[in-house]
Amino acid sequence: MGTKPYQDKAWLRKQYRTLERSSVQIARACGAGKTTILTWLDKFKIPRRDHRVKGKTKKKDYQTKKWLRQKYIVKKLGLVEIAKASKHRISRNQIKYWLIKHGLWNTQEPRDYENEIWLRTKYYTEGLSTGAMAQQSEFDIDRKTIENHMDKFGMPRREHQGRGARPYHEREWLHEHYKKKGMSLSECGKAVNPPVGAEAIRVWLVFHGIERRPPSWGKGDPKHPMRGFKHSEETRRKIAKARTGTKSSAATRQKVSAAMKGRKITWAKKIAEAQRGSKGVWFGKKPPQPKIYWVECADGITVCMRSRWEVCFSRWLDERGYTWSYEPKTFKLDRGDAYTPDFYVEELRTYFEVKGWMREWARDKIKRFQAMYPEIEFVLADQTYLQRIGCDLTLEIERRDKPEAECPVCGGQFVKKKEKQKTCSPKCGHKFRVQASAKANATLVSKIRSLRGKGFSASKIAKELNKANYKTPRKKKWTAGNVQNFLQKK
Repeated sequence: MGTKPYQDKAWLRKQYRTLERSSVQIARACGAGKTTILTWLDKFKIPRRDHRVKGKTKKKDYQTKKWLRQKYIVKKLGLVEIAKASKHRISRNQIKYWLIKHGLWNTQEPRDYENEIWLRTKYYTEGLSTGAMAQQSEFDIDRKTIENHMDKFGMPRREHQGRGARPYHEREWLHEHYKKKGMSLSECGKAVNPPVGAEAIRVWLVFHGIERRPPSWGKGDPKHPMRGFKHSEETRRKIAKARTGTKSSAATRQKVSAAMKGRKITWAKKIAEAQRGSKGVWFGKKPPQPKIYWVECADGITVCMRSRWEVCFSRWLDERGYTWSYEPKTFKLDRGDAYTPDFYVEELRTYFEVKGWMREWARDKIKRFQAMYPEIEFVLADQTYLQRIGCDLTLEIERRDKPEAECPVCGGQFVKKKEKQKTCSPKCGHKFRVQASAKANATLVSKIRSLRGKGFSASKIAKELNKANYKTPRKKKWTAGNVQNFLQKK
């Protein structure tokens, strides 16, 4: 028998299995922790109880099939009424969930308030309110249930005033004001006391089947509400932001094209002039290209080239010992644009432009550059020139990204897509985490065994591990029970 009562197997079995005391109660009686009691239970192989069995509660009323059948089928209550009849605070969706689960949902004949014809007869023909319709229904429902089913069938409701329908609910009134007098939707809404919005008039026009007039507002229409009105700069920015990313339909594009036909497009020229040359955002910068070749210069700087011929020419310069720099300077031209030659060779004091396919705009820009800067030595290195000087253009050059880090698993070079990325691929990342976990686990085992060899108890080992910032496999602080479990597994 041990020095403490919970270390006796017979005593612990009697307390836990016979008297059915919990591990917390036993721990309090012995002055120990709950984890300690559970550890000794596992050590003596005493089967644990399911902690959920003792605290198991009875089913709530709305969870039983008998109660739901009585309310839903026998008494024919609605979901809201069943939820109110329950002792618990629940929603109609919970009632619907348990009805479906017990197979009671929609097992009876369709109800009167679920019939569109019944709703239209009572509401429009007889002129009853939603509350009166709920009272006339054979089922115990409220007006909210009636309104929900009306919205489901797209039935517009009258505005609640307590004095019957509004004038714009009548077909004759709408025909008189909208068709004969030619009033707009907003004007019809203002003619009602109290006034309503244009959307309310539109709903009742659709309900009565009155055809709406096509919009006649144009540039010269004096009734146009925006005639003579200008938006502020702040409003324009908000409108532009809201319209960003939206796409117009084909019909809208045709209308805009017809409206703009014959006009002078000055805004496009203004935008082009505003982004030309040194005013543009890409002035002095290399535009993004899909072809990327990283080449290391003689001074150790790694540059990005967008053409394979440029890489071949740089190797030709390196073989002959020339010192070169890639796109070192940008020159302004007469039309406000700019030009950047590809190479500058210091020994020759000459700029080189490597060109494969010469386009008309590129040829024009080079001519204007030579005319504006006649004192600068310039050579256009096309295919004929490169073949004449002996530059090999058939070299196979691997296109790759700029190396930024070395993978600790496979040793390959890779580009970091995230700041905390450590490996080149998910496969190497998994191996790296496994290796790191195994290394940390081995260090932890040696640390615990060394402390155990010094005669430290489990609680003292846990304190030492927490001082050294060691974490459990679940990233938590160490306890005496965790140390004992860890030693038993190892």
